[in-house]
Amino acid sequence: MTAYREGEPEPIVTMMATASYAAINNGRQLVADLHRVRESWNERITARRGATAWKVADLLLSQPVVDSTMLEAGLDVSDVTALDAIRRVRRSRRTTGGSLTSLLGASAGGCPRRESNSRRPP
Repeated sequence: MTAYREGEPEPIVTMMATASYAAINNGRQLVADLHRVRESWNERITARRGATAWKVADLLLSQPVVDSTMLEAGLDVSDVTALDAIRRVRRSRRTTGGSLTSLLGASAGGCPRRESNSRRPP
């Protein structure tokens, strides 16, 4: 910021461009990983075609933590159907050796953080 305040915008522009490209690459990798995880569930979910478990699996990509109340409202299903779908998907996810929340956490872990002793501009 000091260089910028002194009329030299190049360092901050370079830093922002570098951070933007890193974020794009991180996002692309995350999307690829999410699709890979979702595809792995296709072989592991034991539910008939069109069952609520498949809708839950798709929903988990955008909402990795759900409960039966959320599924009842969001998918317009009964509490029994929601709980059954959660059980089926949970069982399939257990065999994949990882969870979406772990994947999302690992992706966020790749993002650089500002040092805690850095000063914010006034």
